Amino acid sequence: MDLEIINIAANSKNNKDIKNHTHYSKLKNSTCGDEIQIKLIIKGEKITNFGYQTDSCVYCQASASLLSKISTNSKKDKIIKFEGGYHGMSAEAQMSLSPSNLVNFPQPVPDSAGIPKNIEKDILIAPFNDIDFINSIITEFKDEIAGIIVEPLQRIIPPEPGFLEGLRSLCDKNNILLIFDEIVTGFRLAYGGAQEKYNVTPDLCTLGKIIGGGFPLAAIAGSSEIMSHFDQNKVGKDKWLMQIGTLSGNPIASAAGLKTMEVLRREKMFDKLRKCGNEIMNCLNENLKNANIGHRIVGDPTLFDVLFLDQDVKNYRDTKKADIKLNALFNKGLRMRGIFKSSAKIYPSLAISDEDLFNTKKAIHDTVLNLV
Repeated sequence: MDLEIINIAANSKNNKDIKNHTHYSKLKNSTCGDEIQIKLIIKGEKITNFGYQTDSCVYCQASASLLSKISTNSKKDKIIKFEGGYHGMSAEAQMSLSPSNLVNFPQPVPDSAGIPKNIEKDILIAPFNDIDFINSIITEFKDEIAGIIVEPLQRIIPPEPGFLEGLRSLCDKNNILLIFDEIVTGFRLAYGGAQEKYNVTPDLCTLGKIIGGGFPLAAIAGSSEIMSHFDQNKVGKDKWLMQIGTLSGNPIASAAGLKTMEVLRREKMFDKLRKCGNEIMNCLNENLKNANIGHRIVGDPTLFDVLFLDQDVKNYRDTKKADIKLNALFNKGLRMRGIFKSSAKIYPSLAISDEDLFNTKKAIHDTVLNLV
């Protein structure tokens, strides 16, 4: 049996029951005994939802799967992204990247000059960690939303329990693609990235940084069904997606990336990385607490930062309440003591030696004393 037929039959999001259907049919093949039940939601002249259930052979299941996808292949142009999330420098990605003008959701705010006005109409902005708001947006724009793109750990803000699972569930129920931007979290939070750590699988993900071992390299990963659109022979010219680039498949970057993957697969590498991160986090917390300086350590032991504020951080707007002047003084104090810290986050590294860690802790201690 053709493996592709088995994959099509097994990997359909439309194999489901629909409670609020507008049309219904149940049929049985008197020759072979195959049974299929189809429920539709039709608005105007458009099939907006297609659910089927079968008691049948794999060929019938694959046929129903393909029919459901073709029937609901309506044009969807809108993307949900989260305020403060970073997804590169395209016009769409720079909508509400780091807005100072905090408007009402889901209105986007362009964070760069030169972005065409019509880009705004297709980007819906939501607060991170608010699954109820996502549900409300989907309810309002359900038939227009193609996908949700999210950093699973947004900059340094962790997802609250159930948030990513909630996104996955809403996407499944509403025929929306879930996209994880794992450029930063991929191979950092775990060897399997945020997908492994949080046990949530997206439809598409982006990878970069670590996979090139310090050289420029990026990748797109996804289900075989979606990735087939990069192969014109499989999907035809009308559904083919062009993907080429100057640095695509660079042999030096690929070799460096493969070696990096090999190092990360060695025993207890991620235990070592997390131990380093935890020691720095604990040092920061202990010294700032002793100095009675309000703060929060936000993130994961593999990727985090200290924010100078007295409340928990759930989303981008919470981070705006931090004392940026105190943060700048803290970062400057570390640099003066030989420790470079970026303005946005701390990346623990397997390259950090015991001596490096000792010097980092001492610099933190001395810098905090100087802040009091």
